[in-house]
Formats: sequence, structure tokens, C-alpha cells
Amino acid sequence: MPTAQVSLLAHLDPPSSGLVAGPSAEGVSDFLSVLRRRALPAELTDDKRKHFASVVSNCVTSLYRDRIRPVQNNVQRRLRERNCSEPIVQALLPICAREEETYRILPPSGSRLPVILLLQEPKWFEGFVDVEAVNGNYSGECWEALTSFLLDDNISLPSQPYQAALELRQMNLPHLQGLALGEMEHMVRLAMGRRNGLLAFHGDSLKPARVVRALEAREKQQRAKVDMEDAAKMKGKTTGPIGASSKVDMPKVPPPPDPTLESTGEIIDKDDLAVVLLQLMARFPEGVSLSNMKQHVQSHCQRNLNEASFKCSKLAEVFKLSPLSTIFPLEQVTNRNELIVKPPVKTAIPNHIWQKYYHLKEHGGLPPQSALPGQPPPPPLGLQ
Repeated sequence: MPTAQVSLLAHLDPPSSGLVAGPSAEGVSDFLSVLRRRALPAELTDDKRKHFASVVSNCVTSLYRDRIRPVQNNVQRRLRERNCSEPIVQALLPICAREEETYRILPPSGSRLPVILLLQEPKWFEGFVDVEAVNGNYSGECWEALTSFLLDDNISLPSQPYQAALELRQMNLPHLQGLALGEMEHMVRLAMGRRNGLLAFHGDSLKPARVVRALEAREKQQRAKVDMEDAAKMKGKTTGPIGASSKVDMPKVPPPPDPTLESTGEIIDKDDLAVVLLQLMARFPEGVSLSNMKQHVQSHCQRNLNEASFKCSKLAEVFKLSPLSTIFPLEQVTNRNELIVKPPVKTAIPNHIWQKYYHLKEHGGLPPQSALPGQPPPPPLGLQ
């Protein structure tokens, strides 16, 4: 790492400040200086830079209008929606840092991503919505409108709350069309919670909760029927005329999956997530902000984390599942509505997770530097 960047990180996240303290004024200045010195993509000529600056301004302003906090990844998502090339999307921060009269950039702190704020807030701006807040102050008419809409058994929405909110807004439902997109996403998340119980995951979509319950009951009955039929067939193979062979044709056992293939793509279960988090925590020894967890998992581990895969409506609920809740405890940041996923409690990591971690490491699934400092010796399962 270059000396300038080492010095910058020291200013932004001093060891004594922990996760709660923000960056110092000197740290902010150093951060912006580094961004302004970064080279811009070759394709960004002077003419294109003016055009791109206008596109960025429109994206940031649209997030204010939608009441969605303009965190770096949210602005980049808007740029991709406008078909901007990836090199230019990645140059977002250096470009905004050069626009000193337009933006105020909040540097990263710990695991939190930079935020791109407008120096002059629009007069109509009503504040950003915390889409992960456990409560909301939406009117009874709004909830009645959403409940009435979900009476249709054929309703199917995208599994991601943001995408579901986009689809709902395009429908111009009564009493809901006046909500900002951030408010709509918050309502979707609340509807997925246990308190309201209006929406539930089914496969890669969100459906009315009562429909999901009926589908799951039907699927359970079908599985039970298939199991009974299979058991009857197996019983028939073990009986027969006297003297007949009692040899049973055992089903073929599929070969074990290649562990190196599990190191990319969707995170499939809790053990898989635990191994990915062991990798990630090596880069963030003080913990990772829950709001940025998906971005960091994708950027640093090349994996995709989706709470829908765990039948949860919020990412926080995933970390309340066993054994994740004992390995990676959640901590509320003082005076801030933010949760931090703390580094692993190494004594709580089961042997089979250590086994998978070291097995993937041996096969190239994890980089060598992801070995956690101070971790206990590998379990005595032939992993050395």
C-alpha cells in the first residue's frame, strides 16, 4: 500500500477511536486530496467529463428525491441504470472530489462506505429514510392500500426490497403513489417482518404471506407423498419369493461437490456464509457495518449475499440464526442507528466450519492473507 494511503487510513480510522468516532478534519482533507490525484479513465475526455458530471448530479439529486442516502454504491447503482460504462462508474469518487463546489464527500469510516452529499440541499428535501428501521409512521390508508393490493393471490414481486419498491411505485397504487421510493422500500421491509406478516419469500420472489404458507404446505404434502412412494418401492425390492435374492439396489451416492466451486456465486447456507465472513473479517478486524455487508462480501470475496436465501426479510435476521449469532455477534453503535457485525468469537466456531475454511484455503478458495490473526489451531481433522 502506498505511503500516502497508509497515512490516510491512519487519519480516517485511528485505533483509539474504534467504530464510533468519525474521521478528523485532517483525515477528510487527506482523503479528498488522494481522490483528486487519482487518474481518470482515458475514455473520460473533457467533453465527456462535463456530460458525466451532469449525469452524476442527476443521480445524486434523484436519490435525494427518493430519500435514499447517496452512499457510494447507491449512486453507482443509479449510474449503471443509466448504462454508464464500468470504468466511469468506478471513477465516481475522484470525479466528485474534483467538484468541490457541488459535493461534500463523507469519507469511509471502518466498514462504512463514502457518502456523496450535495453542498446545497434542495429546498424540497425532507430527509433520508432509514429503510432498515424496525418501525415506521405510515398512515393507516397506506397499509390498507398495500393490504388490499396483496389480496390478489397472483401477486409476485422481486425478492430484493429495493426492486420490489420500484415495481410497486410504477403501479401508482392509491395512497402509495405519494411515497418516496425510500419510504416504499421501508414499507416493503416492514411488510416482510413478523409484525405485519403481509409478504414472504418464495423462491426468488416475494408473494403474499398467506399464499406462501399455502404453497409451502402443498409442497410439504407432495414431498411426504413422494417419500412414502419411495419407501414402498424399497420395501418391495427387499421382499420376494423364497430363495430370491434379497439384495437391494442402493441408490447411487453423488460425488462430493468440488469445494473450489463454492468459493464463487451465491452464498448457499449458514456454514458457507460463516466461511465467507472469516475471509472478510481478516480485512476488517474491527468488524463490518451491517448496512455495507453485501457490498463488502461482493467486492472482497466475489460472493453474493441475499437474505432471501435464508428465508429472512432483513439481513439482521440472518445474523440471529445459529451458529452465526454465536460466532459473529451484532453490536449497536452508541448514539447511532447502526449495527456492526463483530469479528468472530473463535472459540464458538465449530470444527466442521474450520475444516471447510482450511479446505477451501488449500484449494485456492481463499487468499493466503485471509488467515485470521490469533486464531486457534485448526481442529485435528487432517487439515494441516
